[in-house]
Amino acid sequence: DTYEKYLSERFKSEHSFEERHKKIVRKNYAIVGRIVESIFFPENEVSNSDLKNYRVMKNPVNNYYTAFAVQPWLLQSVDTMMIRMKETGITKYHFGNTINRRASYSLRNVLKEYDINNGAVRVLILKPLGAGFAFLFIGLMIATFVFFYELRCGYENNSN
Repeated sequence: DTYEKYLSERFKSEHSFEERHKKIVRKNYAIVGRIVESIFFPENEVSNSDLKNYRVMKNPVNNYYTAFAVQPWLLQSVDTMMIRMKETGITKYHFGNTINRRASYSLRNVLKEYDINNGAVRVLILKPLGAGFAFLFIGLMIATFVFFYELRCGYENNSN
């Protein structure tokens, strides 16, 4: 590696998955990763059995930022879009969706302890959403009555 010469002598470069696995088994290895919304994402490929006896250190070693290369005239709109995605929870949903699609169930149970797969289908219950749909229906009816009232008033004003 060209950048290896800039690191200290204590740094040992990894060249394969097996070499990393041997270091983890000897328990002389720190699994570097990121915690995003209380979910641990290892930086390198790590098997489920390797994560079994490790604990996640909650204290950050460093701060990470996502960088985009954009034209200067796009900077304000990209910043606004990223802030809106964070505020509305789209990014949180995306991370959860990525875990559900890409991680195996056993790895998901390690990373997200409250996500349990018991093999049964979970039925979506709309009862808690009933009040929201009732308000939506009432608002739609009021908007429809106001719309027809404005049409009738506009027609009467034009006919006079």
